[in-house]
This record gives sequence, structure tokens and C-alpha cells, in this order.
Amino acid sequence: MAYIKTGEPGKGLLFAGNTKIPFKDEFPKDTLCYEIMTTKPGEAIS
Repeated sequence: MAYIKTGEPGKGLLFAGNTKIPFKDEFPKDTLCYEIMTTKPGEAIS
């Protein structure tokens, strides 16, 4: 639960059955991948 409460953008948990997998994505902001995947308003491709 602490992981969820203190999570930062780009971090999260994946659930696969009974397994919880923490992840951290760090894409450089000047890439097309970042522009496609970001959920921050104003940073996404319009």
C-alpha cells in the first residue's frame, strides 16, 4: 500500500494473477514515445 500512496508519475503496479509487479518508466521527454504515452495535459500530441 505504501508504494501506491507514495507513487510518482511514471511508476505503478501491474497485476498478473496473484503477482504484483512494480514498474518505473523513464522516457526522455524529447521523444515521440513520450509524447504518445504521456497522460499529462499539454505534453501529449495534439
